[in-house]
Amino acid sequence: MVSVDEAEKIILDSIINTDLVEDISLVNCYNRVLAEDIKADREQPPFDRVAMDGIAIPYKLFEKGLRKFRIQKNIQRAGIPSYTLEDNFDCIEVMTGAKMPNNTDTVIKYEDLIIENNVAYLKGNIKVDYKQNIHFKGSDYSKNQILLQKGVKIGPIQTSIIASIGKSKVKVFKIPNIAIIATGDELVDIDKEPLDYQIRMSNAYAIQCGLVNNNFINSQIFHLNDDKDILLNKMRDILNNFDFLIMSGGVSVGKFDFIPEILKTLEVKEFFHKVKQKPGKPLFFGKSKNNVPIFGLPGNPISTIVCFYRYVIPCLYKICNKKYFQKYVTIYHDFNLKNQLTNFLPVKTFYDDNYNFSASVIKTNGSGDYYSAFESNGFIEIKENTNFVKAGTILKYFEWNI
Repeated sequence: MVSVDEAEKIILDSIINTDLVEDISLVNCYNRVLAEDIKADREQPPFDRVAMDGIAIPYKLFEKGLRKFRIQKNIQRAGIPSYTLEDNFDCIEVMTGAKMPNNTDTVIKYEDLIIENNVAYLKGNIKVDYKQNIHFKGSDYSKNQILLQKGVKIGPIQTSIIASIGKSKVKVFKIPNIAIIATGDELVDIDKEPLDYQIRMSNAYAIQCGLVNNNFINSQIFHLNDDKDILLNKMRDILNNFDFLIMSGGVSVGKFDFIPEILKTLEVKEFFHKVKQKPGKPLFFGKSKNNVPIFGLPGNPISTIVCFYRYVIPCLYKICNKKYFQKYVTIYHDFNLKNQLTNFLPVKTFYDDNYNFSASVIKTNGSGDYYSAFESNGFIEIKENTNFVKAGTILKYFEWNI
């Protein structure tokens, strides 16, 4: 068996970032990763922009001691060309976002004024600075400046920047086409009535939900029975048509756990099979001869979902050039451990009285007890050969819902 750290290193070292790119609509880009640099098509702002509602004046009038300003009739609002301040007036009313009127260079906000009979009076001893309240042309960025670099994940702010330069389609790294395979004669689909020796298939749907939650939206579920010939033919076809493979069940040492044998027949290279951890010890990782990563997750529900979040998600992040950020949590109470493997324990998280992000361990009835995990927000990782965890210890934390 390999250790948890060794398993993680083996997986990530074997993965090469994808160089497959696609053009997609900006409205569908949320949480995708840019495969191109985004450059400004013009300066921003593209003009001297009014930053406060008020009046625009030539500052020289204020310098000469003028404190009341005759208002020109036209109002400079956003979205129209610049008016020109005429000689027989002292100011023009301006609205936020408007282009500065010609022959003006300073904006005084309404809050500093009293307006009566088409004259704006400056309140008290209000200070006025030259060129105040103006968002100057090109002060945000210049034309052809790189605004977003290749590899950035696209969120609302990034979307706004991309839209502002007029790009309706964006180059992003492709999301792998993922096959999720549930094996076992005891499984029936969720809309079927199970017999007394059967159970409904749930692991595959939990995996698919976890994938979608991390924006890996291209997946398909397969259910394969424990038949060597069926498994061999179906697995061969899947390996030829998908970029990534996640299996649940069939990887242990039972008489009907045929997956390791089938993978060997299909010339899949085994990187490891079994990890020093609880739950999820029978975890398998390998790659096909055409370089498809293959995960064999143990069949018990908690084992499946723990291995999925601990190993599969970071692997997919690397493939898709996304940054994976490890989370941590502070343990709220002391507790003991009985075995010497790395332990993954479900926890409920909260903020304690000192505003520390904290967690309490939840008791379960083993790796088949998915109902108890309903009370948890995720799980913690406790290194092997740890017999006691003291309150206040900071541990790795993996969240069910991102």
